[in-house]
Amino acid sequence: MIVYRFPKDRLVYGPKQIVARINQDTEISRQVSLWDQRGSQVIQGTLLVIPVENSLIYVQPLYLVATDRVGLPELRRVIVAFGNQLLMEPNLEAALAGLFGGRPPETGPTVATAGRPATQERTTEALSREALDHYRKAQRYVREGNWEAYGAELRRLEQALEDLARRP
Repeated sequence: MIVYRFPKDRLVYGPKQIVARINQDTEISRQVSLWDQRGSQVIQGTLLVIPVENSLIYVQPLYLVATDRVGLPELRRVIVAFGNQLLMEPNLEAALAGLFGGRPPETGPTVATAGRPATQERTTEALSREALDHYRKAQRYVREGNWEAYGAELRRLEQALEDLARRP
């Protein structure tokens, strides 16, 4: 078991508070209401809680499924919450870019991070793509019921998001 301790002088939202914020957001509610009409159903995916330094990033996928036929739900949007920010974007990469800013220069100084050799610094775009890849793999492992691989992908996603959060 891992215990995370957060600073007492700063508000860190919990999962129930994030779900309430998502449900109360006018733009998200409006879009969900439009999709959740005759012939389709909106499915809110599992809310992922990812610790990043002294805060949390929440990621929740929204799926759309046609009610008149059998098929897999289609990923329509990804909701991401970090601090006071709440975004809904078409994919995780766009949501993370919205949270952490625009594109930095394509190259940067050489850096070394814990447990990783010194390499050319990865761009925000590359880190966002990496995080999205880990997120998609984690979702696939959930569908397959492979909880060990799911946990490993969540740890990799957490590392990619931590790397993003450390960017200036």
